[in-house]
Amino acid sequence: MTGIDKKMAFLSTLVKEERYQVEEKLAVLELQHRSLQDLIATLKDGRGAAKVMEWHSKLDAVRIEELKHKRLNSKLQQQTQYLEGIIRSNEAMVADLEADNVHQTKDFEEKQLRWEHREVELERTIGRLEGQAAEIAGAASKFEQALGSLPDHKLPVANQLEEAITTIKSNVKIILDTQAESKVLRKRNQELEKHVRQAEQTIIARDKLIAELRLRMPATADRDEIILSATSKVTQAMQQKPGKEKEYRTEHSIKIAQSTIASLQARLNQKEETIAKYQELLNQAREDMMSMNKRHEQDLKNMQEKIHMNTDAAFNKFKDAARELMQKQHVQPASSKQIGRLHELEDAVAEQDNAMAAMSTKIKQKDDEITNLRLKLQQITKQHASDKDYLSSEVKSHSEKKDKEVDDHKRQVEHMRKEIELLNQEVETLKDQNNRAPTTTMKNMVERLKNQLALKEKQHQSLSKALTELRADMIQQAQDQVKHTSDESEQQINVQKIIDKHTKEFVDQIEDLQSQVDKLRKELKKRKENESTLQTDLDDLREEIGRKEKNLQRFKSDKHRLEGEVDDLEKKVDRMSTMKTQKTGDDARQQETEELRRRVRLLEDELKRKQQQPEKPYERPREPEPAQPKKEKTDEMIKWEESKKWQKTVEKMKLRLKDKEEENERILKANKVFKDQFDRAEKEKDTLQRKLTNLQRGPTGGPSIAHSGKPDHQIEAQKTQNYQSQEEVSNLRRQLAMDKDAAFQELQTKNTYLQQQLEQREHREQIIAQKAVTTSAEFGSSGTVAAREYQEIFEKNQSLQRQMLALSEENIEFKFENEQLRKDVPRLRGRAKDLQKYVEALKIENAQLGGHNSSRSGGSMDSITSSGIRRIGESGKSTRELEKTVALLKKVVERVQTENEILKKTAAGEANIRVQTLQIENEGLKGQLEDLRNKMGSTLSERYTSQQKGTAKMMTDYEKMRKDLMKEIETNEKLRTEIRNLEFQKEQLNAQLQDSKSMSALDRTTGSQQSVDTKGWKASVATRMYEGKLKDVETDLAKKNKMLSDTKILLKEAAEREQLLLQEREELRQKVSAMERFPKGQKGDMSRDLQQARLQIERLENEKQELLHKITVLKQQTGPGAQEYDTDAQNKMAAYDRLMNENVEIKMNLKSAKTEKDKMRLEVERMKKELHNFGPDFFEEIEDLKYNYKQALEKNILYEEKMTQYGLTIDLPGGGH
Repeated sequence: MTGIDKKMAFLSTLVKEERYQVEEKLAVLELQHRSLQDLIATLKDGRGAAKVMEWHSKLDAVRIEELKHKRLNSKLQQQTQYLEGIIRSNEAMVADLEADNVHQTKDFEEKQLRWEHREVELERTIGRLEGQAAEIAGAASKFEQALGSLPDHKLPVANQLEEAITTIKSNVKIILDTQAESKVLRKRNQELEKHVRQAEQTIIARDKLIAELRLRMPATADRDEIILSATSKVTQAMQQKPGKEKEYRTEHSIKIAQSTIASLQARLNQKEETIAKYQELLNQAREDMMSMNKRHEQDLKNMQEKIHMNTDAAFNKFKDAARELMQKQHVQPASSKQIGRLHELEDAVAEQDNAMAAMSTKIKQKDDEITNLRLKLQQITKQHASDKDYLSSEVKSHSEKKDKEVDDHKRQVEHMRKEIELLNQEVETLKDQNNRAPTTTMKNMVERLKNQLALKEKQHQSLSKALTELRADMIQQAQDQVKHTSDESEQQINVQKIIDKHTKEFVDQIEDLQSQVDKLRKELKKRKENESTLQTDLDDLREEIGRKEKNLQRFKSDKHRLEGEVDDLEKKVDRMSTMKTQKTGDDARQQETEELRRRVRLLEDELKRKQQQPEKPYERPREPEPAQPKKEKTDEMIKWEESKKWQKTVEKMKLRLKDKEEENERILKANKVFKDQFDRAEKEKDTLQRKLTNLQRGPTGGPSIAHSGKPDHQIEAQKTQNYQSQEEVSNLRRQLAMDKDAAFQELQTKNTYLQQQLEQREHREQIIAQKAVTTSAEFGSSGTVAAREYQEIFEKNQSLQRQMLALSEENIEFKFENEQLRKDVPRLRGRAKDLQKYVEALKIENAQLGGHNSSRSGGSMDSITSSGIRRIGESGKSTRELEKTVALLKKVVERVQTENEILKKTAAGEANIRVQTLQIENEGLKGQLEDLRNKMGSTLSERYTSQQKGTAKMMTDYEKMRKDLMKEIETNEKLRTEIRNLEFQKEQLNAQLQDSKSMSALDRTTGSQQSVDTKGWKASVATRMYEGKLKDVETDLAKKNKMLSDTKILLKEAAEREQLLLQEREELRQKVSAMERFPKGQKGDMSRDLQQARLQIERLENEKQELLHKITVLKQQTGPGAQEYDTDAQNKMAAYDRLMNENVEIKMNLKSAKTEKDKMRLEVERMKKELHNFGPDFFEEIEDLKYNYKQALEKNILYEEKMTQYGLTIDLPGGGH
């Protein structure tokens, strides 16, 4: 493009120079023609021909020099105007550079403020870390002091143990209390830090807003005042004197400098105020930190005093409890785990601080990037403004040149008209002279006509040469234009192909990324579900392990107690054996033996109860009455029998202890096996359900049902536990989904909706701006009405957008609730069916148990006890308990059914009503949107059709111009043929003149011979012949003059067409440059919109310049209707400026909306990162909440059973009685 431009510029300069030379030659020839006419006039007088010729030659030379000086003067004036334009552009560049310098200083100061903020934040973090280190050191010293206090070695072991246990207990309590306090203080600290950050952010934002407003307000006011004063002075100067431009420029520059100095001073004052504010804020923050530290120290002191008081009270209690428990068990301190936990918590806090610091650095980097992007935008806008000013100056200079050329042509036309009038006058005078004296004037006329014919031939030749040159230039320009248009079309096609390729690649990449994101989300959901199931399984296993460990500890304690009792009994047996030798008739010994027997029996009963406890509930047998010793036996026999009995009891106790140990080992093995079998429980679930159905249908006899009752109850208990766990898991997932998915989906929907609305708004604003510009160009007064209509449409659109956002949020919430209800309904139905099956099975068992009780009522007491024990051991519950469970289950089933019905009625009805109302509202909004889209579509179609019409019009104009060129070529050929014919006629006329001369000579020679009558007759014939020839010559001259005038008109038309072609070519170049200046990284629609916007801007600027030119022309005209037209044009210009300002404001709003969109996207990414940063502690807390919830449910069930036993009822929410 640059080579073509250089060639075109070089060719244009050559053409201009040649045109200048041709115009000089024309002016010289015109002067010579005038001089010849003056000479002819002087020669007619017949006085001093030689002097007149000398005088006339001198005058010609003077006139030629004067004309040359005039042309040089005009050329120099054009050069001065061009230089003045360059000076103005340089001044504009200087002003732009000064503005850039001011902007850079402002950016530097803002960066310095940010650096100072960063330093302040780092100092605060350093102070906080030093305080934390001091607190940790103090805590470590306190911990070392607490651990360092060892008991004295001189004291006995029991006292040393008591002191060690007391210290350990106190340390454990202190650690627990400090942990709780540290958690509370950390939470408070986090909350306070959040509040402080929010407050700092709000303060900084407000200060920035205030600073920007203070910077804008005085500068804009001063500038507006200066502009108004300058415009008023310019108008006065235009009306009064045009020579005061230099003074106006100097005053304008001085005022601009003063305004910049004032604005800089205002900025300095504002920055000093901001520095003072920041210093005050720093002092306030330091005072707040000091007060917080003092409060913290006071709280620590109070907590230490409370800890000391609690430790003293706990120590006194522990002394009493330790004396009793020293012989039985040994407390194991768990201080190492707690210390490890503390270290883990400290590490987690440090990691969180590091993460916060990293996030702050990332946020600052993003702020820097945003500032860089803003700077780039400002530079681009400045470049655009400078290009715009340069183009406007060029267009103005070009238009001025064209105006001058038009004036010159008008002057030439007037001059030619005057010459034509003079020639007509001369022809009339010649006619009169011919009528008066035909002989003398004929010769003069013939000579003058010869001279004129020679001049006309010369002019004809020069014009033919100029026509040939112009024709060649026109052909070359047409060929260049065709090549240029073909190159431009090829370039546009190539650019479009490149854009399409890039857009396709980006679209494919976006689709791949979207599919990957969907896959990752699905995998995340699956992993979370697996983690939740595994977590629930782990919690169940932990609970079971805890239960087994508790049972083991209880068994161990029972074993130790029984061993102690056995040792006591052995000691007493030894004493009794020693007492054999002594007397046996004492009453005290008999009482001791009876007491010992009772104790032995009690221990036996306890042993039996412990043996029976894992299988069936405890039933205490009746105590056999102590057998009274027969009086017949002697005392020795009694003692011997008693000793034998004691020996037997001791052996039995030993055997039972061994059995207990074996049972413990078996329980441990069973615990391990149960852990292994628990993994298989889920697989065996279906099989157990099938067995349940078979057991309910198949067995008919009583004992089989009695045997199968126990696993049924276990399965039902497991089912209830499973349902409870499922409900808890579903509630927790629902909460998590409500917290995460709902917010995420809402943000996604809002972002997508805002993007769509932004695109629609951009299209609408462009269309409305086009309409407003066209209406303002056509109708000046209707601009305000269009602006009002646009504001009303914009406000309506905003209200509709808000309503749509609210309705979309409500739709999402209702959809979420509807899906949850759909998921819960089948689960609740399945649970109700299972409970019904369980109730039916319990009814069958109850009927069978009632039959067995009636059949076995006539048996003995021993058989009753044995059968009762067996039945209770097999079924697990008595008839009364079973009846209670059946009643409770009925109530539960009724409650579930009522809840289901209420949910079906209320939720479905309300949801349907809301959905219907929302559908109606959505349909109404859709209708409104469709109307708006139709309106906007019509405007877009009009715009598209107008563009197509413009291109078609350009093509048709181009074809018309090509046809005109062809016509001109044909006319030139016709003119050549006519010129040849004229030359041929000219030769004929010359021949006729020579014949006439020879005839006149013959007449002269024969005049003496002829008579007077023949002379008169010949003279009359000759005069008539000459008059006929003169008429023919005059007609020929008139024809030739017409041909000359026609050729001049054609030349003018060709020049005007050449100018139009050049203008169209320049416009096409500007359009191409505007089309090439779109950003590369944007999509096709945006690039097209930007191209169209730039073309519209350039078109509007051209229209503005045309209007300004019209205003200047009308001001020069002093007619009666000029003022009215001037006011109309001013109104149009005001409306146009107003619309351009509105367009700028709309663009600024769009930019702000885009920045808000970017902020929302960054917030969404930050929320995602925070969700990913949730560690295992969060999920552990959720599991703790689950466990607490389960325990609370179990307690509530127990309380409900107790209330039903006491006969009380409570109205629970959402359930039956």
